[in-house]
Amino acid sequence: AASINWGAKWRMPTKDEFSSLIDVTNTDVKSDIVGKCLQIRNTNLLFPAAGLGRSTKLQVYVNNGEEKYYSGNYWTNEPDSDNSDAYGLQFYTGIRLEITDHVRQFGFSIRPIYDETLPENDPVALSIDTYGNGGTL
Repeated sequence: AASINWGAKWRMPTKDEFSSLIDVTNTDVKSDIVGKCLQIRNTNLLFPAAGLGRSTKLQVYVNNGEEKYYSGNYWTNEPDSDNSDAYGLQFYTGIRLEITDHVRQFGFSIRPIYDETLPENDPVALSIDTYGNGGTL
């Protein structure tokens, strides 16, 4: 999705790259934008709590009594071991930040990475099946 929409030097993050974010300083953001702010090497990265698409609904929070926990879900480029699910970074404000695997039909956000090492014009063709389950390179 990243290279198709933004160009050949953009790619999806790996599971390991997102896993490295778990132990960094993170802060819940609840102002004009609700989400997580992760501090990496003196740079703040904002991950909005964009929720996820599930069936025909957008799920942006869960209720626990009177508290609302807003969620953010971001895909990696890696399927799980049997290739049925894929890994993603998931958080709920005030509760957790973790790497989990989910069915690929969920509508997670993406957070592409600009990679200078990739060639400018990569002639890779991507085919996507009718369920949006990734593709083949």
